[in-house]
Amino acid sequence: ILGNQQGGILALDPRNGYIRAMVGGRNYEESQINRVIAEVRQPGSAFKPFVYATALDQGMPMNSIILDEAININGYSPQNYDKKYHGPITLKKALRLSVNVAAVKLGQQVGIEQVLNLAKNMGITTLVPEDDNLAAALGGLTRGVNLLELSTAYTAFANHGIVSRPVSIIKVLDENNQVLEENHPLQQAVLRPEIAYLTTNMMKAVIDSGTGTPAQLGRDAAGKTGTTDNYETAWFIGFTPEL
Repeated sequence: ILGNQQGGILALDPRNGYIRAMVGGRNYEESQINRVIAEVRQPGSAFKPFVYATALDQGMPMNSIILDEAININGYSPQNYDKKYHGPITLKKALRLSVNVAAVKLGQQVGIEQVLNLAKNMGITTLVPEDDNLAAALGGLTRGVNLLELSTAYTAFANHGIVSRPVSIIKVLDENNQVLEENHPLQQAVLRPEIAYLTTNMMKAVIDSGTGTPAQLGRDAAGKTGTTDNYETAWFIGFTPEL
């Protein structure tokens, strides 16, 4: 899949955290960095689901209307990708089309600190106090995230609000089949099941008719795209109940 692109690929089973596949780069001889773990980059819009999940958790319905318009908040004027404005727009449509202004206004409304706390609870460890600003609603973070932690966080959306920490090795046996070491799934409830369901419903629309249509599988799937300036980094985190 990587072809000429440099990047990383991770496949997790959200039900137990088992790592099914991990590719750290396109060519090991060329570069031994495991980008799934070692690369910490800006997540861009792939961070927005934390904003929307926070809003849903605070009781906002996904058909709530937010006004997409030119804004200036203490000198901060976020732009939409296409430099256009949609006027009144539902939260669901704003996420489906990855509208930046709507995400920033929503982040201001629900509180960026609450968004960051949710992301931390879901497994993101690279956040710092300086991230407590509105740019974080668009994934503009001081350090960024890695693919392992961002994918881990998304397991909660796919798994009824329960995050599954990644497991790479199930167990180690000796020559007599005695267990030398064993890892058990480590799971934690981080979202109410109904919030995970609603956020997933919104991300399903991303693949059905939004920014993630190239990821259509011919079956129900959900996910979110994310790009940083000049396509320096491009993300896609997608999921079904099993992967």
